[in-house]
Amino acid sequence: MKSVIYLGAAALFLSACGGAGDDAETGADTQVTAERTDCEVVASDPEAQETFDQIGITADTFCDCMGKVIASKPEMEQAQITMTLSKVAEGMRETGEGAEDVVGELMMADEQDTAGEDFAKGVNLVGQTIDEISGSYEDDQTCPVS
Repeated sequence: MKSVIYLGAAALFLSACGGAGDDAETGADTQVTAERTDCEVVASDPEAQETFDQIGITADTFCDCMGKVIASKPEMEQAQITMTLSKVAEGMRETGEGAEDVVGELMMADEQDTAGEDFAKGVNLVGQTIDEISGSYEDDQTCPVS
């Protein structure tokens, strides 16, 4: 369960890593900027840093790849991943806790309602995305989406 929670948080983190816009940002550019910021927050987690060290990448590389992988997913999955990443990053900023603790608290708080089901699905998608990225870097030292 710990890896699913951590992976979910990491996926959220990765989805936030798409890039930044300029002064003439569109709604999509603003979303990408917010996702990047959330990704950076989640990537600052010591457990995430340990994972990055193990697979030989930086948090910046991870966020760049996460943005690409999320963008390649169906729109509904993109929305779930982004929502989950945003909730986790917000919780980390508010409490100072790590991603795993925040995800656990959010899952317990929302356990009985539809929002909780959506969050749990988002955590699962984030975990799958993190596994995909980690596996690709461990095997080929490349992002699975170019």
